[in-house]
Amino acid sequence: MFINKEYETINWDMVPIPTLKDKPGVGSQAYPTFFSVTSASKHKDEAMEVIKYLVSEEAQMKLSKKGIMPVLKNDAVKQAFGQESKFKDKNLKAVFTNQFAPVPYKSKYDSLVEKAYNEAVGAAMSQDINTALRSAEEKANQILASEANK
Repeated sequence: MFINKEYETINWDMVPIPTLKDKPGVGSQAYPTFFSVTSASKHKDEAMEVIKYLVSEEAQMKLSKKGIMPVLKNDAVKQAFGQESKFKDKNLKAVFTNQFAPVPYKSKYDSLVEKAYNEAVGAAMSQDINTALRSAEEKANQILASEANK
């Protein structure tokens, strides 16, 4: 959002995400960017050195100061968040108020069912959402029944 020019012209600010009564202080899940080195890489050591740098305190501090959410649990890096951003006058530290919610367990069936629901979202463009979701549920149930019979 920090490269979108619109944010320079509208009146906005940030607050912590609302939490559930039974989970106070627990916000949304983290949506990080993942880096890895594949087994096919011809430069594994070099690639790992780049990843090590990207998660180093030095690199994370630079990103944090620009307003890019750091991945380190380092308090100094978090405190620097947004200091060099155009939006340093905003309540950017609101993103650190809550703990991240844990990532839920996914079974081997989740990806099969998610596909049906993702297709329903696309189909909702040409039909009403209730019809699309009903169709997705029917398809998901068929997939699960088919898997159960294997």
